[in-house]
Amino acid sequence: MQRNKFVELVYNPARIMFLLLSILYYVSIQFFDCWQLITEIVFKHIIQFKTSMQVTLACNFPFPKFVEGVVKGQF
Repeated sequence: MQRNKFVELVYNPARIMFLLLSILYYVSIQFFDCWQLITEIVFKHIIQFKTSMQVTLACNFPFPKFVEGVVKGQF
């Protein structure tokens, strides 16, 4: 009788499922801030890379000729 109670208590599929879900929930809460931080850093780097590319393109492409023209008095 004691053995059946133990088996019924421990090996209940609903209880095992609840335990797994609660562990998964706890782990996801623990790592949520970490993942948020990682994605934030990654997106910041992507945005910085894009803006730096735009800045370098803008600085390398139109400005030197424009500044040269201003210095020579063409504009």
